[in-house]
Amino acid sequence: MAQKYKVFAYGSLMHQGSLGRTVPEAYNIFPARVQGLQRVFNLASHYRFDRQQNRPVCVLNVENAPATLTMNGICFDMDEQSIQALLHREQGYDFCPITAEHFDQQQVFSAYYFQAKQFTPYRYLPQSKDQQHYLTLCLEGCAAFGENFLADFKRSTHFWDIPDQQQSRIWRGEY
Repeated sequence: MAQKYKVFAYGSLMHQGSLGRTVPEAYNIFPARVQGLQRVFNLASHYRFDRQQNRPVCVLNVENAPATLTMNGICFDMDEQSIQALLHREQGYDFCPITAEHFDQQQVFSAYYFQAKQFTPYRYLPQSKDQQHYLTLCLEGCAAFGENFLADFKRSTHFWDIPDQQQSRIWRGEY
């Protein structure tokens, strides 16, 4: 019997198109949350680039946080055969176990998530169309799960080395 994996995704994999291109075999997709982690834009992508600046786009990562903090994402199931494509896409990350819960129900379960391996923090690229495209993928993915889920994504997402006032401008699409 093939092993099954439950994966907690918190970035562009929340977008059904992005998930479907990488893991078309994903099933049982639902909104979830975890405690003790925070989502942050602080990682240079190894395959997403800003074509005009010829620099990597900044992508999402997670950092350890106080247990009182929560962060949302989605969970999905996949089998052992299809996990290889996902591990290849997320090669800059470690595949780590975590306890998660359903976003709308009090159902707790074990899952895996991706956390960046050793890396140098990298800054979000303001005024980059390619950077904005990545953020839009994440926002559209969240919107598919409802307004509360989208609001929770914005609440629990941070931008490394960008002041709060500028972060507000990013959310409004002004920066």
